[in-house]
Amino acid sequence: MQSPQRSSKPFSCAVSIRVTFAPSLPRGFRLSYRAMSDHKAEQTQPDCITERREAGDRVVIASIKKRLKEFLPDWFVSIRAHWKSHGVFPNIISPTTFNEKVLYRILFDRRTVLTQIANKAGVRSYVEQRLGPQLLPKLYYLTKCPETIPFDDLPDRFVVKPTHGSGWVRVVTNKTALDRTALIETCTGWLNQSFYKQTRQWVYKNIEPHILVEEFIDDGTGSAPNDYKLLVFGGIVEFIQVDAARFSDHRRRLYSPAWEKLDVLLHYDE
Repeated sequence: MQSPQRSSKPFSCAVSIRVTFAPSLPRGFRLSYRAMSDHKAEQTQPDCITERREAGDRVVIASIKKRLKEFLPDWFVSIRAHWKSHGVFPNIISPTTFNEKVLYRILFDRRTVLTQIANKAGVRSYVEQRLGPQLLPKLYYLTKCPETIPFDDLPDRFVVKPTHGSGWVRVVTNKTALDRTALIETCTGWLNQSFYKQTRQWVYKNIEPHILVEEFIDDGTGSAPNDYKLLVFGGIVEFIQVDAARFSDHRRRLYSPAWEKLDVLLHYDE
């Protein structure tokens, strides 16, 4: 039996993926996927080509899902997220659990003060009017243009964050080792993102994006201090959230007002 002859023609394969959203069909899309090969269809493709095609399929599917999600209403996205996380649909008419109460507030509480508190710049005036400026970290700079941050005038340690998001923060503890270009690029990326579109939390929808540069506050050891949150329901503190080592080995615990550890999880829990 003769062994099959190998073709002297080098193998080549091109995959082209294009997703086009028609301007005349704002709620639809056209998907074009073309795969071309100069080998016969019955020939077995190398594993690397199969993997590339599968990766291309995943990119297309992810793109479709992302596009479709943009057309879903906020309430649907929020309720679906609750169902995916907890396996049950929330009771938003008469909420009883912590997660249901948070979801209820996201969906129905439209007090403008909530937007002010979510705004990293706006919350400063809120705190100052009620408790005084002495409780606030120093504000070094506020801008829409990260390129104008006066690095030479800043202290050796400071914190940079945007006004319109949550969890976006850069802690600088050694200015001499700072890559200024990389930080400016990070800030520009923040300004070009919408935290509302990512989370569908309405409080972030109308916050004007800015970059803040604030004082770094430590706990006396050079590290960021523990973060304490008092969660209030009906004017009463029901439990306390403590976050430690937020920017390194992030850990979290939840306690009752009597400082008894609660048997619940909220990300990062030990």
